[in-house]
Amino acid sequence: AGIIIGPFTPGFVGDVDSILELAEIGIVFLMFGVGLHFSLRDLWMVRDIALPGALIQMTLTTLWGIGLTQLWGWSLEASVILGLTISMASTVVLLRGLEDHGLLNTIHGRVAVGWLIVEDIVTVIILEGGQGSLLETGLFTLAKAGFFVVVMLLVGMRFVPWLFARIAFTKSRELFILTIAVVALGTAFAASEFFGVSLALGAFLAGVTISESTTSYQVGADALPFREVFATLWR
Repeated sequence: AGIIIGPFTPGFVGDVDSILELAEIGIVFLMFGVGLHFSLRDLWMVRDIALPGALIQMTLTTLWGIGLTQLWGWSLEASVILGLTISMASTVVLLRGLEDHGLLNTIHGRVAVGWLIVEDIVTVIILEGGQGSLLETGLFTLAKAGFFVVVMLLVGMRFVPWLFARIAFTKSRELFILTIAVVALGTAFAASEFFGVSLALGAFLAGVTISESTTSYQVGADALPFREVFATLWR
């Protein structure tokens, strides 16, 4: 269906920009749902593997890409761009695959999630570094990302579960579902706009803040239809 309404086939052409925006909403709800299955304790347990592993893997893959493309006669700039590109995994694709195969809550799944979070942060630093001194922008980006995590830990872990508990007490399913949408989308876009981290990471951390609350299962069940509908556009 995407090929048929795309700009590269004759006939009707869909609004690509609108479709991409809807697909981003699907990514937000997908990552929000994944976060509901994790706790910060799970991620902290795999830090000794995920942090050095991701950095070493990205470095070696980037160097391999640079070396190969230099043999092809590419410019150094193009070689670096390709090397960095192939060193990064798609957070959404990999997590969706882990979830579909029931591997998300295994030790390998936890390591993969931690690994991807490190890659996301490094990716943001690299992209920001293209706008100035890599060291200065990198430190500034790390500071912003770190501040976002602290806010989610100190404020989100207390306020968001409390909010859902209060909404659940009203016994209004419509209000509860609306709150899910506001928290998932609001956190993701705030993370992207104000802290420079990806939508996916922001939505994931929003889900993590609710994962150990008493309403997490209800949140997951009510968020599932949103995720499936919008994720179809992303696929």
